[in-house]
Amino acid sequence: MNITNRAAARASRACAKVHRDPVAITSSGDILINPAYVDDLHTVKEVVRRAKKERGAIFVGFVVTQVDAPLIRGRVQDACKEGAAFVVGKRQKRRRVRRKPT
Repeated sequence: MNITNRAAARASRACAKVHRDPVAITSSGDILINPAYVDDLHTVKEVVRRAKKERGAIFVGFVVTQVDAPLIRGRVQDACKEGAAFVVGKRQKRRRVRRKPT
């Protein structure tokens, strides 16, 4: 049994619940499809086996606690606001430059 299979076997025993959301988006912008949703899989072992049939990396994660979620959510929201402000600021600056009388 290789490392991936051993890890999947341990995870399958340790985790009784497989997340059912169809997609997730990573912080790097990758879009992940959940094989548990698409193929109606119920164990971690089934999900990993199915995911290994696809090209690309496999993301294994876990849902954080209700205590930690607001901490992470707040930082993600701050980062999104900062990114949006940066883009809007650049656009506004371009508009001001175009409007300047010569």
